[in-house]
Amino acid sequence: MQKFNDEGDYIRWLNLNVTPDQVGQPIRDEDVVRPLNHMFTPRNGKEIKDWLERTIERIPTYGSCTSCYRSGPVGKVCNACLQPGSDPSYARFLVLMTDDRVLDSLTIADILEKEHVIARADEQCTWSTTTVPCVVADMMNYRTRMAFPEVADPAERAAKQERALVSLLELYD
Repeated sequence: MQKFNDEGDYIRWLNLNVTPDQVGQPIRDEDVVRPLNHMFTPRNGKEIKDWLERTIERIPTYGSCTSCYRSGPVGKVCNACLQPGSDPSYARFLVLMTDDRVLDSLTIADILEKEHVIARADEQCTWSTTTVPCVVADMMNYRTRMAFPEVADPAERAAKQERALVSLLELYD
């Protein structure tokens, strides 16, 4: 079934295995699409081809907020970051990848100690809002330097930032 929003963007279901009893409920763990190793998967690998059985776009269920790096349903707006009157594209949950890997947004949020917004089983995704930004090491370095503002001690914050950067670069390299 084809469906379009008011702007004419094509809308699709994130999860193909929705049953009537799941409508409005949190997505089941077994229906979440993400790299099996919870780190990354090759962009042209068999794993992504297998995702077609669970999601029409062969994309993960969760993306990273372009502003705060929380994880949430791909293509949706991060309500924590959206400012009144601002452009919603500023704070969307997008799939992150490198030149050759799709990264796991749930793991990225965990590394940066960010919240996770759980998708509903019947979540819809506007394909035009899931544009996949290519992640570079400089972006990860910047993101970790901005992380952990709640840690008052500068030495402790720097140590947490360094550990997070090392973990993020393991996803990248």
